[in-house]
Formats: sequence, structure tokens, C-alpha cells
Amino acid sequence: MILQALAEYYDRKSAADNSLAPPGFEAKEIPFVLEINADGQLIQIEDAREIVGKKKRARSVLVPQGVKKTSGVAANLLWDNAEYVLGVDTKGKPERVVEQHTAFRKRIDELPDPAKGDAGIEAIKKFYDTLDLEALAEFPAWQEINESNPNLTFKLQSERNLICQRPEVIATKRMRLNVCTPLSRACGARSHREQMSSPSIWMHLIRSEKPRESMRRSANGRYSPIPRRSIICSVRIRPSECRLAMPARCSGLKRQAILKRAW
Repeated sequence: MILQALAEYYDRKSAADNSLAPPGFEAKEIPFVLEINADGQLIQIEDAREIVGKKKRARSVLVPQGVKKTSGVAANLLWDNAEYVLGVDTKGKPERVVEQHTAFRKRIDELPDPAKGDAGIEAIKKFYDTLDLEALAEFPAWQEINESNPNLTFKLQSERNLICQRPEVIATKRMRLNVCTPLSRACGARSHREQMSSPSIWMHLIRSEKPRESMRRSANGRYSPIPRRSIICSVRIRPSECRLAMPARCSGLKRQAILKRAW
């Protein structure tokens, strides 16, 4: 009951407050938005920046949480820089740009069927089927995009929200995040009898998780990154109550049981 009420409260807050990101999303500055129609035709490249003082600054919008960027190729879902989104070479590395653009389109192709059937996702696929970089040079913002390699994303013509903010995309992110760590995994190698005999455990309701630079040493002597967690609620329960307190699905929150003995 407590977890369900917290999940519903978070849903209401994220719907009413744009600054509160839904699970699996983050606020990111997106300077330019590719506005396309249902047939995938590019209508305009919208300059989404605002004048702050004497400079233009991009607004922060909610987009799917980005992947950790390293020296390798890693594409974000439905948003990224111009090299990933359009396959335009801005740094004189054409072979790498091909890999980046392929990775970006692959993430879209790997969306589940309900998301693929969304009108916005279908429009993006049609856009890529007829993508012509030379034709983009006709748009006023193209020169700046080609020089600065800014973040880009998509939206449908005459719609206010971005395609990455459409209900099917949000539902897909939630479906992938609503995973609960089983009690046996959270307690390590302890047997079921040992788990049940434990006097009590702590269960933390977690909203987000990102790796830290610091490391921790595990029982086998190896080092692993310490996850950064945003704890929404802590509940002390007995192991026998875990099945009741942690349903298989919980709308609107990423859940993970982080269990430890309360000595």
C-alpha cells in the first residue's frame, strides 16, 4: 500500500511539474528540434534556444536518460548530437560517424512493438528512409548545426511535446525500469533458510541510479563502481513480508530492493 501510494504520488508530481523527470528520463538542453510531419518530411529545424542576456541558451527539456559516453560508440534514445542523429561528419571522422548514426537508428529499431506503432516513431522511420543531407542545407540553422554538432531531437508537426515524450515512449522506459531485485540476489549467497531467519531487513525505494567514479571492494576482492541512488522511502520489514511488500509491477517508479541485515 505504501509503495503504491508513493508511486501514484510521484506520477502526479511528474505530470504536474515538468522539472520532475519521470523514471528513466532527465532534463537536457536541446538547442535544435527537427519538426517532421506524419510522412517523415522535414518541415523545419526549430531553434529552441532563448536569449539570456546577450547569448542564446537552449531550454532544458525532458528526454530519455542518456547513456554514459566514453571513447566508444553509444547512442541515446531519440536524441543525441548531430553526428548520431543525422550522420553528418563535423570532425573529419566519416567512418566513426557512420557507426554512430547506425547505432542511433538501431536503438529506434529495437523499440518494442507498441512503441514502434506510435505515430511519432513511424514518422521518424519514414524521415530516415528519405534522408538527404544535401537538402538540409536549405534550412537556416544547418550551417550552425554543421559547425557546432549540437544535441537534436524530433517532434511531430503542430504538436507541442517531443516525440521522445509521447506516452508510448514513456511507457516503454517504465516497463524496462520496473524490475525488482529478487530477495535471493539481494542477500547474496545466503540460503533461503538463512534469509528467512534474518531478524529484519531494510528495503529502499529508489528513483534513479548512476555510476560513481569511486569504487568499492566486494567480498571476492574485486572492485566495482558504487551506484548513486536517490532513495525515496525506506521501510523496515521481515523477509517473509517481501513478497507482499514488493509486487512484480509498480507503476511509475524504478524499484530495486537493497537489502542488508539490521544488526
